[in-house]
Amino acid sequence: MFSSCFSEAQVDWPVNTTMTGFPLFSSEIADNTTLRELQLFIDGGEAPVVFALGSAAVNVADDFFIVSAAIACKLKRRAILVCGSHSDQITAIEPGNDLLIIDYVAYEKLFPQACLIVHQGGIGTLAQSLRAQRPILVVPFGFDQFDNGERVERLGVGKWLARKNYSVEKATPVIEELLSQPNYKARAKEIGKVIQFEDGAKNACDVIERTLVNQRQK
Repeated sequence: MFSSCFSEAQVDWPVNTTMTGFPLFSSEIADNTTLRELQLFIDGGEAPVVFALGSAAVNVADDFFIVSAAIACKLKRRAILVCGSHSDQITAIEPGNDLLIIDYVAYEKLFPQACLIVHQGGIGTLAQSLRAQRPILVVPFGFDQFDNGERVERLGVGKWLARKNYSVEKATPVIEELLSQPNYKARAKEIGKVIQFEDGAKNACDVIERTLVNQRQK
């Protein structure tokens, strides 16, 4: 259940394998105050860098958001930190005119507003960031995220950086490259346009229904 843009079919797969596209999921839990605050920030200047850690890595972020805020400050870039309900992870960060800190906003509303998206590389977060047509920096925390980061590089839509190397000194030049080199933005737009027309959930349901019908007819 992923896009053919993300990975090609393998020669050893069963002949009846179907690649459905990403089954994009959204959960809007932000209140109206947060949504208004976000829109005011978006309207107040250039597109920000968005730093987010999905639904799992956000629970073990450690200094990720502190480093992210420092990177944005060093680059003189506006930024949005999506830190969930973990206020302890942002106590050392001072929000301001160029930095917005929020718990959560549905990614399909937030990511297209960004100039660059930095995240952990979980498949759901990655699917939404690819669909948003924005360059990506993946900072893997575990599981499939390392492989996803390498695929992002092979696609030409971004880069990945090991969690242990996510520091102001090492991450800043990587983010600067992603923002300054037009090839990343162009490739992200190309891939994102394809993904926007996919409907992974519907395609998967169609395959399941056809399979059930065929089984009944046997």
